[in-house]
This record gives sequence, structure tokens and C-alpha cells, in this order.
Amino acid sequence: MHLNPCKGKWNLSNTPEEYKHSSAKFYICGMQGHYPVTNYRQLADIDFT
Repeated sequence: MHLNPCKGKWNLSNTPEEYKHSSAKFYICGMQGHYPVTNYRQLADIDFT
């Protein structure tokens, strides 16, 4: 999923973390990108029922 903007006809960025709308920057570099990302492990304390 993170590689989709980097290949094919779109070729929107050279690496996944460079793509503005990707969460890859958070997961690869540990930095927030354009949109805030919450690590899935932080959701364990939330009751979704």
C-alpha cells in the first residue's frame, strides 16, 4: 500500500515517506507527516463498543 504512489502510471514520489498523503513517514521515520497518525497500539485502551 505504501509503495502505490511510487510506481506505475502515477509515480507521485520516489519513496513512500516522501508522498504527502502517506502514513509511511510515521511508520518508517517515526515523524508525523501532513496528516496526524495514531499508532494502532495506542488504540488498545479505547473501548469501541
